[in-house]
Amino acid sequence: MSMHVDHERESMYDTSYASYPVVMRIVDRLEADGLDRDSYQLPDVVDPDELAMLVTSGDPTDEITFFLKGRTVTVSGSGDVYVRS
Repeated sequence: MSMHVDHERESMYDTSYASYPVVMRIVDRLEADGLDRDSYQLPDVVDPDELAMLVTSGDPTDEITFFLKGRTVTVSGSGDVYVRS
């Protein structure tokens, strides 16, 4: 099991989740940041297919950033999700 430090939150989470959909990773990170998953519709803000293609590329230098309910969310090509309030 590999571990990754989320530099935005200084918390640890497991990165051996290759099959865990990136959309669910985003939802989990937003929920950890205090945003209830029933308070938004992610597809209204970002295209889930684009996110999946980004992560499938595996290029950690590629990223998508979007804004949701006062938060900046960045997803890297390696599947890391960062949330800034």
